[in-house]
Amino acid sequence: MLGYGSNNGQWGKVNRKYGNIVWPFEELSFLNIMTGDRDIFYKQVQDMVKRRFGVVLPDEAIQEQIARLRTPEDYNGDIREYAKRAVWFGRKSGATFKDNRESKGIFT
Repeated sequence: MLGYGSNNGQWGKVNRKYGNIVWPFEELSFLNIMTGDRDIFYKQVQDMVKRRFGVVLPDEAIQEQIARLRTPEDYNGDIREYAKRAVWFGRKSGATFKDNRESKGIFT
């Protein structure tokens, strides 16, 4: 096992489900959320914000944000293609979001 971040280790992890890429941990977490049960994640976020800050996030606001995200379904369910195009290449260009991707013509 690699010593992550030390002794020339990687600051990330390879998960072959998403291709032969060393994924930074935050991107790997995002992929795991987007290819798993997203509804549970967003419900947990709503609950945490309510407990921690006393703020109730309206379901409509959450659904609006979710609707902006590209999902594996936008790539015919091809998880590797989604990971590569929307997350790996698209993270800095905004291709993870539907409206940014379409307005910039990225990966269309």
